[in-house]
Amino acid sequence: MFMLLRMTKYILLVMILLLIMGLFYQLLITKIYQESLDMPGKLVTVGEVDMHIHCTGSGSPTVVLISGLGDSWAVWDDVQKGISTFTKVCSYDRNGIGFSEYSNVIRDADAVSDRLYTLLKNTGLDGPYILVGHSLGGIYSRAFTYKYGDKVSALVLIESAHEDQVSYTPPHVKQYLGKRQDILKQCIVAGLFGLNRMLEYETRSYVAKNFRDNIQKLNGSAYYCKAKLAEFMSFEESAEMMKLVSKKTNILKDIPISILYSASDTKVLESESARKSRAIVRAGYIAVANTSNFSRVFEVPSPGHYIHIDKPNVVVNEVITTIGADSELTKNKIYVNDDRFDTVYKDFCGTGVLP
Repeated sequence: MFMLLRMTKYILLVMILLLIMGLFYQLLITKIYQESLDMPGKLVTVGEVDMHIHCTGSGSPTVVLISGLGDSWAVWDDVQKGISTFTKVCSYDRNGIGFSEYSNVIRDADAVSDRLYTLLKNTGLDGPYILVGHSLGGIYSRAFTYKYGDKVSALVLIESAHEDQVSYTPPHVKQYLGKRQDILKQCIVAGLFGLNRMLEYETRSYVAKNFRDNIQKLNGSAYYCKAKLAEFMSFEESAEMMKLVSKKTNILKDIPISILYSASDTKVLESESARKSRAIVRAGYIAVANTSNFSRVFEVPSPGHYIHIDKPNVVVNEVITTIGADSELTKNKIYVNDDRFDTVYKDFCGTGVLP
């Protein structure tokens, strides 16, 4: 019995040492990868951390591209190239993602907005900004606008997340999200031993083709998985914050908002509850559109959630449209180019599930 206890103790000590070594290994190897890859743009100090920002083009307003959960600047490559021919455009990486240094920071929408504002200011970009947010980046874009609205001239939201998704998420979607959370936890452990890079643990399909190999090297670290999990876990807090803030201010009413959604939703929405799930998501789009006197919502013939990768020209054209928004977005009217949209929205809201 005594020998068994001693062996157990030694095994635990060895495991702890391996984990510590794994953490140091990840810090070292991630730094090596970051320095060896051809990084577009530059690193700018925000607080005590270096954050990556990549700006191209010239002119005003400055278009700021805000990625979804765990995504880097690279998902915007084609969009950025298109917009840069008309005005200045910047993509960036949040802490622990892409080329930005990892730090154990608060990751709710308010804190993310503050760091982005500081990053832009430290880069010498004082606005005005057009914010283009994808998925979770849509929440961040609106949070930024609530806080720094005098700097924002327009919003373009792509397949944007909405705060009411937390309250009205169907069981099958919650089950899917729970699995994603478990996968990210496994990703952290596997990343400590370098397994993610060998197994291509995190999918590369949502990254522009010319960056996939490089991004896989960066996404293979335990710190990337920790950053992504932290963003995932902070969504509910961000949602509650957005509900409170939206009741206190109507700053969005004079800011043009364009909302793009895909004709084909993600696989998680292609279940037996697809109609209800889509209604929840799309009701959120209408709710956001209703916060502005200058808004439109329309469907994009894209096969999935990443419209900016599948149909970059659509996003580029919409950004160009918002630059001349006063003539394109008519006051007090929401444009919807999908006949099914309004029908589904009214049918769902008629049940009283959403306010």
